[in-house]
Amino acid sequence: MKSANGFYFHDFHPLEYNRRMSLIFEDQTRVLRRCFFDVHNEVGVGYPEEAYHRAFVACCQKRGIAISSKQSGRLNYHETLVHTFQYDVLAYDEILLELKALPGGFAQENYFQIISYLKFWKKSLGLLVNFGQERVKVERVPYAEKPLVISEDYEHLQPWLMKEIAKSAWNVTRIILDPRLPVSPVLVRFKPSQKSQVGLTTHANSITLTPAGVWRSVPRSASVPSSSIRLALCVPALYGEAFGLYVIEALASGVPVVQPRHAAFPELIEATGGGALYEPGNLSALVQQLEDLLLNPILARSLGTAGRKAVLEKFSVDSMAQEMVKTIQEVL
Repeated sequence: MKSANGFYFHDFHPLEYNRRMSLIFEDQTRVLRRCFFDVHNEVGVGYPEEAYHRAFVACCQKRGIAISSKQSGRLNYHETLVHTFQYDVLAYDEILLELKALPGGFAQENYFQIISYLKFWKKSLGLLVNFGQERVKVERVPYAEKPLVISEDYEHLQPWLMKEIAKSAWNVTRIILDPRLPVSPVLVRFKPSQKSQVGLTTHANSITLTPAGVWRSVPRSASVPSSSIRLALCVPALYGEAFGLYVIEALASGVPVVQPRHAAFPELIEATGGGALYEPGNLSALVQQLEDLLLNPILARSLGTAGRKAVLEKFSVDSMAQEMVKTIQEVL
């Protein structure tokens, strides 16, 4: 269903799930209905809401129905007042009434309004009453606040996730095995210093979390002090990363990065000066950036050094803690 302002709504009653509830306050509702019909018969059609409101209040007083009228509510955000509003009538201290004079009948916002009032005043039944048509229309709106239940179910994502992992692995493999890149993978065996099972597992995970590290042998005669250094880290993420912790981890180790120009990566590269960017989906641009670093170890070392310095200054535990304290103090 499309509204006049162009927004779409689902074609279902907003309280459809509540319609199966048993009728609550049935006897009181029957008494109120008699007043609705009496007011509509006596007053007629075509008058403003306030006229029907006054007539209904007089009818209730005449019949001895306990009501309160036009009580105000105050909606606060923390200690700030953000909205004030009034209900039309509260009958029997339990049933909220919203009296309308709508020639076109109830709109979706009328249901939303009474639901919010029921929730605010903690009542379980509302009545929407329309005096604006040939026959008075009464809608029962029961309300029961349900507890919020949050569950996680990733099974339906598994096929999509496996597909994306396979695509990413294939794309990385094509880049690494591209004959235009002078890359020669080398297997290095070393004895870890960790002794416990937990330590060995943690060390292994720290390596496998960055599978796209690019290594290249460098002759001792070059102006790079080590015989084998990691020249660049590239994780060609297809989707936006909220932060990209592996970028910070690589830079903290003095390893420059090559990342797509989207999500958090441009901001991280600008803040640290520790890498290069390429346009997402542009394979030739990615290859060019990697090639520039692989063929120029001096540039790679310079970017890695700058990145490490920036990370230690801006993203260390101490600096992050100080920034957090500063932010909290500003908010308070």
